[in-house]
Amino acid sequence: MNTVLYYQNLANLVVCSCVSLNLYYYYYVDTSYLNYSIPIIFLHFCIDFFFCKMDIKIHHLLGIIIILYNYINNVSLLDSSIITLTIYKTEISTFFYVFRYFKKEIPEFMLSFPYKNIMSNPLTNIMINGIFLLNDILFIQTFFYYRIYEYYKLITNINMYTNIEKYNYPFIAYFAVNSFFVLNTYWFLILCKIIIKHIIQKYPNLNSYTLCHQITSYTLFLNIFIAGYVYSLSQKEENILDMAGILVLSCSSHTYHNKLYLLLKNNETEYNDKINYTSSDILIPYLNDIAAIHLRSFLCVATSYYTTNKYIITISAYNHAFFYVLYICYIYYLLRNNKQIFLYTSNLEKKIQNKESDMYFKINEICSGIPVCIDVLLCIYNSYWLYSSINVLHTTIIIGFIFYVKPFYNINHVLFHVVLLFQTYFLALCNERK
Repeated sequence: MNTVLYYQNLANLVVCSCVSLNLYYYYYVDTSYLNYSIPIIFLHFCIDFFFCKMDIKIHHLLGIIIILYNYINNVSLLDSSIITLTIYKTEISTFFYVFRYFKKEIPEFMLSFPYKNIMSNPLTNIMINGIFLLNDILFIQTFFYYRIYEYYKLITNINMYTNIEKYNYPFIAYFAVNSFFVLNTYWFLILCKIIIKHIIQKYPNLNSYTLCHQITSYTLFLNIFIAGYVYSLSQKEENILDMAGILVLSCSSHTYHNKLYLLLKNNETEYNDKINYTSSDILIPYLNDIAAIHLRSFLCVATSYYTTNKYIITISAYNHAFFYVLYICYIYYLLRNNKQIFLYTSNLEKKIQNKESDMYFKINEICSGIPVCIDVLLCIYNSYWLYSSINVLHTTIIIGFIFYVKPFYNINHVLFHVVLLFQTYFLALCNERK
């Protein structure tokens, strides 16, 4: 048994128990009890910081920043309550997480005298497994509800920003509070990956890669209706630019993914378990799809700055042209040197086996991701609406996590397209002017 991990979970159990008791006192006894758990939490963060993993270190550091910010600025109980209560409630899921850690400890303890006879009963094992299954379900539910849903309501609550704005350096608190949500989202995607892996393993004959491209060949057409609805509210002439980019991207995405779907469905790939991305059947639609991504992103910026700053539009155009030409040159180099790029599709855990293939997709993510992220930041900066700006920022970060974590494995691109629909909606709202 890992002794450090054991005591870390004991400490987590103490902290979440104190916080739960604190919440009870706040709601049912006296609201002045709100900050009574802060010293315990602060002490836990400071000590555990030197022993925990990197993502937990980030979590503790953000908590320390928020606590010190409230203390140094003497933030009133009323102004800080909306943040403190939301963060307190996230610890409810920690209780079920800690209980899950002791899954092995409890049966081992029960095997000792005088519980040995009880543990020998088959019904006891069934009951214990049922309890832990229920605990896992409650952990997932409470994690999503308090760390995703409730916390999302916090970061999109304009009153929270108004309360903090009256104090010194409010951007520090904004950064820490929003970063907590980013970290929770990252953990939730990892949790989804664990769940999806078990589901996929139960259906080994499911051709998930074929299913992925069948779905994604149509999903982006929904962007036309989503953006069309938002832009119909103002009916400004520049909105046609973004709508044109969305239409081109939807059609090119359909062509590319539908081509892959037909090849996989009819077993027309060069090999049974991998797709050759250097073949003309796939390379041309693939490059067209990448070009459409650049065009759609550029036209979104053009829509945003159409009546304000044409210089920004020119910079965005050069930015996309540079990265796309750079990627074309890289592909030309591969083809000239007879390099073949394969994407493996048959095995859940199979990795790309050659450096050229690995580099191929990473360079694509970089050459497409950098100019798109710059455009997103430009649209956020030029937006009047804080709500839509926050949502655009977080959906973009989630997209990055989706590519990094790959929670849905071979059908990961479906999740990417779903989040992309939300991003389109919020980007359209960002482009709406007063």
